[in-house]
Amino acid sequence: ATFGGGSGQDIEQVRGGDLEKHLARGQVTVVDFYADWCGPCRFIAPHLEKLAKDDDEVVRRKVNVDQNQALARKYGVRGIPHTVLLDREGRIVHTGLRGDDLRAAIRELLGPAK
Repeated sequence: ATFGGGSGQDIEQVRGGDLEKHLARGQVTVVDFYADWCGPCRFIAPHLEKLAKDDDEVVRRKVNVDQNQALARKYGVRGIPHTVLLDREGRIVHTGLRGDDLRAAIRELLGPAK
């Protein structure tokens, strides 16, 4: 498993019940709750990956809900695909956003363009 945003590295798969240790402090984290059999999950995955690759300050973490049901319950995941967006301090700021809404929320968290 690797950490990183714009480096084109693999997206980290969260295993176990502790999402906190997988967060990248100082960066915005998008947590992608998914399942291998979920068609819509496979559809949005490349878009979420692009968000992380396009900005070094954004990281993506994946949680397979079939393999990690306790973590999915902990974060209130009732359907998939489901995203949880955390700020630079690791606080949850949005859940369930997709598409343009998710991109806008990420831009807001990143602050003014450099």
